[in-house]
Amino acid sequence: MKQPIRLGIIGAGGILNAYLPALEEHPDALFVAGVADPLIENARSFAEKFSARAFASPEAMLDSLAGQLDAVLITSPHFLLFVQARMALERGLCALIETPVACSLAEVRELIELERRPGAFVQAGQMQRFGTTENWIKRWLGGDDFGEPRLFNLDIYQNI
Repeated sequence: MKQPIRLGIIGAGGILNAYLPALEEHPDALFVAGVADPLIENARSFAEKFSARAFASPEAMLDSLAGQLDAVLITSPHFLLFVQARMALERGLCALIETPVACSLAEVRELIELERRPGAFVQAGQMQRFGTTENWIKRWLGGDDFGEPRLFNLDIYQNI
């Protein structure tokens, strides 16, 4: 039997609730080991759902759980994503990051360099191209009734 991915979560704000169904429905594939948030009550509240440990900083979680994590999910505010992803990659961990991955091209380039370490990679989390609505749009655009698209723009707004 395959071992579950040992996951550390950085950022316990509202967007983390979007991940809750996957975390709850796949305990055989995902094991939440720790949750870090500067608002320790947020970290504790989310961590207790999984009997995980709560931390007030990502550094404390990554140091305390060294060797006990395979990856991190980072759902922090935009200006923190790069620094926190760098911390994970420097430790050889994979990082799933809510978008944007970074706030500048220089930061993206640095993450790409850090990805070259064995076992570490970065993935942006905001991809909706496989959802029900998105698949309907793809079928509609590709159908005979629509014609050839010349320009397409889709804006999605969420109540966050």
